[in-house]
Amino acid sequence: MDYNNIIKNCEESSYLISMTPVEKIVEAGYYMGLNNQSKVLDLCCGYGEMLKIWCEAFSISGKGVDICTEFINKGNERISQNGLNNKISLVVENVKEYHDNEKYDVACLSGEDLFGGLKGTIRFLESFIKEDGKILIGTPYFHNKETPKELIKFQGELNTLEEIYDISKECGYLITHIAGCTQNEWERYVTWSARRDLKWLKNNPNHIDYQKKQEWIDYWYKMYFNYRKDYEGWALFVLEKI
Repeated sequence: MDYNNIIKNCEESSYLISMTPVEKIVEAGYYMGLNNQSKVLDLCCGYGEMLKIWCEAFSISGKGVDICTEFINKGNERISQNGLNNKISLVVENVKEYHDNEKYDVACLSGEDLFGGLKGTIRFLESFIKEDGKILIGTPYFHNKETPKELIKFQGELNTLEEIYDISKECGYLITHIAGCTQNEWERYVTWSARRDLKWLKNNPNHIDYQKKQEWIDYWYKMYFNYRKDYEGWALFVLEKI
């Protein structure tokens, strides 16, 4: 068994703020036809790990944008350590106000609903792509329409897979690849978030919100155990113009 490879995958996964595993992100890059001529824009990029993975796998170049300074600083540090700063750049900026004169082969946005739903996200991303460019959207979804009200209260209204397909078609796009979640990645994501909250508790034992943070951790886990595990999914969807 290649233990070093397992450790490397754990490290990479800890910087992926999604439920799509590393190998499926590489798979998505393959089916999008990424190569050393490809330019990718990743909005709400987090640590920029998806760009880093595609740069290492396919030699793409790209830009990542995120409002969180902590994510961008750490992401740029990792990119520099791996000698990729001549190919990938990450910047701190509000994605909703972001403008770019460059046209990209792929424009991505994962995990955030900033534009009034899936249709708004598609319309925003298509303004950044070349005529034959592709859109990649990472989003949670409900497995069916019969979703418990407790989960809707926690997560808000989400589309089903059929609704994601229909909205994409309405916008003139076909879903050409789906990189779905795994139970292992869900558990990695849920515990990653809880570890961040636990770190906060340890660093702020006398904080006025200490009890609220403890209650949030309980709520976070129980929503996963009781509802999200059975009723919610996550995937990266590749969209191509029809």
